Amino acid sequence: MVAGFPVALLELVRCTDDGGALAAPPGAPAAGVVVDGVVRCARCRREYPVRAGILRLLDQTALDGESAHELRLREAAADGYDEDMSRVRQFDVMERLPTLAALEPLRDSVVLELGCGTGRFTVELARACRTLLAVDFSGASLAVLAAKLGDAGMVGLVQADVTRLAVAPGAFDRVASTLVSNLPTRAHREAMLRLAAGALRETGTFVFSTHHYGVRERLRRLARDGRYDAGGIYRRLF
Repeated sequence: MVAGFPVALLELVRCTDDGGALAAPPGAPAAGVVVDGVVRCARCRREYPVRAGILRLLDQTALDGESAHELRLREAAADGYDEDMSRVRQFDVMERLPTLAALEPLRDSVVLELGCGTGRFTVELARACRTLLAVDFSGASLAVLAAKLGDAGMVGLVQADVTRLAVAPGAFDRVASTLVSNLPTRAHREAMLRLAAGALRETGTFVFSTHHYGVRERLRRLARDGRYDAGGIYRRLF
């Protein structure tokens, strides 16, 4: 279980309203963690809660209908997600191993993971890099991930909408994203890409994966824009 949100990692995150720096609760040691408390924007004074060690930046009322629908399903399925992935292990490995390889070298790197879910990539990233900020809009998924991490080093878990998230500019060596195919519009995807571009150092690397519009899909005449059979979450084939 993660001990809490590291105070030192607050410098990597910004206020979602005005991009101001976030300050730790009074008395929080610089080398410590926040388990339950409030952090405050130094500019507009907006407050954001930290609950169970997860920094909560998500404003659910600002989600569009498609994203709100996906969030409800992700929340409900979080506890069983890992078991479901074990049934499609071949496809999991086909995505996971090349994606992790493309992020190398990870030693001493600062990594931003967008759409971490229950930690399919996160646990391995946490072991390999120096600092990891892992973001997802599902609090239930982040809670499952928190239980897996244990003493994983400098890891911060953030509940946020990646199309509205603000981070310290040029602070990351790597950005990883596996959620591109589930972002429901071009505007959503462009917002995520702008986030990744602004987050990276000049020598940084952005690695992302998408659902492929391959021969099998073409022969089946699947539409590029469609939905998963279970639950109807939006997906785009690239």
